Amino acid sequence: MINTIKTSALLLVVALAFSFNPAVKSKRLTADKTKSYIKYYMYHSAHDWDGTCNNISCNITYNDSTKVINGVGVAANISCFNTANDSRDSHTLEVTEALKYPSVQFLSTSIVNQDTNLTVNGNLTFHNVKKPISFKASKIISNGEMTVRGTFSIKITDYGMELPTLMMVATEDLIKIEFVTVFKVK
Repeated sequence: MINTIKTSALLLVVALAFSFNPAVKSKRLTADKTKSYIKYYMYHSAHDWDGTCNNISCNITYNDSTKVINGVGVAANISCFNTANDSRDSHTLEVTEALKYPSVQFLSTSIVNQDTNLTVNGNLTFHNVKKPISFKASKIISNGEMTVRGTFSIKITDYGMELPTLMMVATEDLIKIEFVTVFKVK
């Protein structure tokens, strides 16, 4: 019995020793805030508009050797989105209850890397409602930088909010989200 425990322990130590390779260890990278952004697109029968946040917090778990992204976390304050219209931006803060729910966050649960294409699954928390989402993204590595970009859409009502109105006509429920994140890599 003791020999079996010793043998099992020895096999575990050997397996861990062979599986541990500092050259392939993943590390955390933080997106360059001067080059990264999130943009949303809203649609209304009178006109369409977009708002951009250039102050996002984004971290990834990345393996330099395999060029694989293993995880991602993103957060942005609702107040940082700018549509170039102060009145519309103020109304957005009201509709999203930004004083009560100041940020939108995404945390991945899995990422499939296929060359430059990514399939990202995770949870988006917006207006204090967490929902699973899945989207496609791409990554390009050039000149010591990795750029990850993608798009996905969400429904406003899925996150417990009423549709914004303009001239008593509601916007479309679907919002398109576009993102670009840039990281320094080897």
